[in-house]
Amino acid sequence: IYVLLEETVLAFFNSSNFSWSTEEEQLSPSSMVLEMTTYLLTMANTILLRLPPEVRSLAFFNLSENVNTGLKNILQEITPDATPQALSNFDADLQFLEKSLAEIASGSDISMPLLESRQLLDFLRSSDPMDEYNNPTIRLRKYDRLDIKNANMLLMRIKPELATSESSG
Repeated sequence: IYVLLEETVLAFFNSSNFSWSTEEEQLSPSSMVLEMTTYLLTMANTILLRLPPEVRSLAFFNLSENVNTGLKNILQEITPDATPQALSNFDADLQFLEKSLAEIASGSDISMPLLESRQLLDFLRSSDPMDEYNNPTIRLRKYDRLDIKNANMLLMRIKPELATSESSG
């Protein structure tokens, strides 16, 4: 089950065609996200439902980690010409996935499964990300799961004037 879910999620993300330079803002999640969540909901309501609670919880955890990895891989491909619309489109997909995974994992002890992706996107969309990150109070509240080296590398691609080679804190 774990391998099947991992391979399927990976296949969905590998087939995604996310455009960082789009000028069009989508009002709904991308077709890839809709198809993937439909598949995952079907799996959760059929196969995963029959598993013992401990195994089901582990499956939900692995599933959320795989989705989070797929999202971070898409973010790794961000380009200097990334538009605000593209970031909004990614946010729409992320919001839908957050809601869907919470629904799939309801009854398990998985909370905020895509928090790392959410924090990374919020960091990239911030008007002053490094100042926020370097403020311990803000960092603990907004970016506690963020790997700053990865975030700074992505920030250098889209806002090189805001990125730093080192961060304090």
